[in-house]
Amino acid sequence: MLKKLMGYILNSCGYVERTQYNVAIYENDKLIRQIRTLKLSIKDLSVLNQIITEELKSTDDENKSLWTMLDEMKSSESFGKEQVKSMMEDLNDIFTDEMMKDFKPIGEA
Repeated sequence: MLKKLMGYILNSCGYVERTQYNVAIYENDKLIRQIRTLKLSIKDLSVLNQIITEELKSTDDENKSLWTMLDEMKSSESFGKEQVKSMMEDLNDIFTDEMMKDFKPIGEA
């Protein structure tokens, strides 16, 4: 009974048993080791993040150039009926002008 009373008084004053103290020190040491491991993981992840960021920039540039190339290919493939019709009209005008320059008028028009 006296032992319990002394233990209660000492606990009230802030004293702890030696086993509790050893457990707290062991837990503190374990947490410090975990912090070290986490710091190393953070460094590794930071390096990996930088690598991924650079790769993403490179991929984005490549993506933009591919879209530009696709747009150019699409515009070159769109040489359709309208362009052929326009070229034929231009050729017709040129040939008509060539044929008409050699003709002389026969009378007054």
